[in-house]
Amino acid sequence: MKVLIVSFDKSLVNKLRKALEGFDVVDVKNGEEALSLASPNVDVVVYDAIAGSVSEEDINNIYRQKFKDSKFVILMDDLFPIDLKNIETPKKVGIPREEADKKVLEAITKEPEVMFALQEPETTPLIEEGFSFRELSLEETTPQMEPIFQETLEELPTEEVVFAYQEAPVVEEKKKLLVFSFDNSLIEVLKEQLLEDYEFIVVSTPKEVKERAKDADVLVFDTVSGMIAQKLLTELSKDETLAKKPYVILIDELFAIDVASIPIENKFSYARESELGQAINKVK
Repeated sequence: MKVLIVSFDKSLVNKLRKALEGFDVVDVKNGEEALSLASPNVDVVVYDAIAGSVSEEDINNIYRQKFKDSKFVILMDDLFPIDLKNIETPKKVGIPREEADKKVLEAITKEPEVMFALQEPETTPLIEEGFSFRELSLEETTPQMEPIFQETLEELPTEEVVFAYQEAPVVEEKKKLLVFSFDNSLIEVLKEQLLEDYEFIVVSTPKEVKERAKDADVLVFDTVSGMIAQKLLTELSKDETLAKKPYVILIDELFAIDVASIPIENKFSYARESELGQAINKVK
């Protein structure tokens, strides 16, 4: 049996390889490499869904383009959850990421569960006429309303009303901060520190970023998705307006990206854990 592992995490890949001894195993770092480097003739794709909803898009993309006949075993992380209902392939099994090396063998051989929703057909009320039945007419099924009569109200005496003009206070409009992340705890920390100064636009997919980026004054990018985030930043840099906006980029040590290669002139990068305070001060 041929197995393709899609994961950035070399430590996890090594554990999976050990658990799958005897199988023909190939590993790649991400969906892009899966499409360009891997053979389509694999029985199972083991996908490390560390990137939350971004992973959902990536899984559907590689399924459509190359792995229509493969079964997908999806490693699910509590910190960056995904919804299996959003995954298009019918042949899918989800297992906890932290127990992947213990459960991957069982998941590969497990049959995906298929659920069927039963729905009763809508029926029209019937009435009996001798030995036959006929459908009720619209008039027969509509309740008859009794006419309601109401006395005409006497005109009430009018009073002269004087309106006092008062100038409305000037409210200073907040700048807009776009946060691209699927880490809810990180988003909450940013809101605690920056909500007084900024109106938040929180997005979790590349599609949402592209739709809302032009509305933002400052963009905070959580790059825990690694190469997916780098590719998205590079795409945004091709738009002249977006390339001039300030970007605060949060780097994950496990999934580091090459910030220097991204052609955005106003960018500032910080470690997403150890330097988060500095990143927040920069946004301020």
